[in-house]
Amino acid sequence: MIKQTMNGNEFAGLCGVSADTVSRWCQKGMPHQGGGRSGVSLEIDVRLALPWLASQKSTSSTEQLRHEQAQKAALENEETRRALVKSEHVATIVDQMQKALAKRLKVPKWLVDKLAASGDPALSRALLQQHIRDVRNRYAADVAAMGTQSHKAKAEGK
Repeated sequence: MIKQTMNGNEFAGLCGVSADTVSRWCQKGMPHQGGGRSGVSLEIDVRLALPWLASQKSTSSTEQLRHEQAQKAALENEETRRALVKSEHVATIVDQMQKALAKRLKVPKWLVDKLAASGDPALSRALLQQHIRDVRNRYAADVAAMGTQSHKAKAEGK
């Protein structure tokens, strides 16, 4: 049988919490007698304290539910304003970029032949630098085209 009146440690044991937690509850308004000064023992009327605890837990659950609902509404508003990009769109664009880059990074046979035939390191270097500039420019054009396609798809709601 549960005692009607307990000290802080007993009540903490009953609730499965620390004595510090019980002290915080008392500071927040849990019904109690005494405590707070050295030499004055803390007495908790279980019949009053348990309903108070139950009301606190339901209040915090309600507050948490309201907070989560507000977050959900904010996310829905962001999506409505199209501020968010769907992961499917990002995955498609990244895949297209990888394919375009792989295609562009291949060294063409004519360049390999020219480099092999050239005995001049300066000419080889100039040919490679020009090829790298061309690859960068074509890749930039590919990426720009993908962005245009993505905007069109987004506008169409795909």
